Amino acid sequence: MSCTQCKTGKKTAFFTVALLFFGILFFRVIFFEAHAIAKEPAPAPLAVMAETTVNFPPVIAGKEVAHCFTVKNAGPANLDILNVYTG
Repeated sequence: MSCTQCKTGKKTAFFTVALLFFGILFFRVIFFEAHAIAKEPAPAPLAVMAETTVNFPPVIAGKEVAHCFTVKNAGPANLDILNVYTG
């Protein structure tokens, strides 16, 4: 094999590998990424509250105060309240 044939063979092999790589990459982007974008988001809960804070008037130290908050689930999925924090 002469030097010219060797260089031509290397170029052909390089372009074949490059074409294969970009073909696989293009297929992955078009097939998998477009399929992922087309999916609808999963149903999620939506907590709705008429009020989120309460300001109590001054109270004597040691006296308990209480308030009830109403929470409504306006979303299509179940709403699980796992923790409640006071501040």
